Amino acid sequence: MQEIPSVTKTCFLVPTDYDFGGTSHALDEALLNFSKADVVSAEGHHSSFAINVVLKDLAFHNFTHVLIASNKAISYLDEDVVRRAMAQFGVGMRVVGVRIKELDDVHEMQIENTLAFWELNALKRVGWFDSEVGVEEITPLIRITRKYGQCAALISGVDGQLSIRHSEDGRNRHKEVKETKRERQEKEAQRAGKTIEWLNRHIEIVE
Repeated sequence: MQEIPSVTKTCFLVPTDYDFGGTSHALDEALLNFSKADVVSAEGHHSSFAINVVLKDLAFHNFTHVLIASNKAISYLDEDVVRRAMAQFGVGMRVVGVRIKELDDVHEMQIENTLAFWELNALKRVGWFDSEVGVEEITPLIRITRKYGQCAALISGVDGQLSIRHSEDGRNRHKEVKETKRERQEKEAQRAGKTIEWLNRHIEIVE
């Protein structure tokens, strides 16, 4: 596990609806020497609801910002990326994503919880995440933009490599996501009363 000085607490989320039953214990054992790391198990048919359990707890304990990251994208994360994201928050941004180049042909909107930073108070004010179709970033991004104006940024040009499982199950999962992501993003945007095109116009690209 990589230590990043600017990150003061790390939570490993285990959505129990998807777990075989041993993940939390295995993580607890692996993280014995990392005092800044917690393992949180949460129920939730989709990740949105499990993520909210962790976010609400962090907000309750007065944390102000959160980085949501998939283990597949960890190579894109280092101290420089964290500092660049915090600099964007310093100029008024509420959400900061990191461009994952391997996903360019998968989605229409590039800020995803594969690797994204969020201001917790902004998320709280728009009702947290509530998607049921696996694109939980879209609706809160639209709601936050409506509430605060243009306040989302995408950090581009970060060197990294997305780690995709090479098992048949892993390849099939990636194929399924790739084939349906754009449609699900657009449907979610329409649910929030806007389009992906509208949302993209309100995202600032940071090289």
